Amino acid sequence: MNEEKPLKEIHEIREKLYLMDKKDRDKLLVKIREKYRNLFVSSKEI
Repeated sequence: MNEEKPLKEIHEIREKLYLMDKKDRDKLLVKIREKYRNLFVSSKEI
């Protein structure tokens, strides 16, 4: 898997989060954690 694409995505997401208000940010963070949880969990187990 190409590592750069997810890193670029995460960077873009962080920029968006910075511009959002706290309530929206918290909602989005929950979705992002769910989306990336499998990726992080599987990479740690290796």
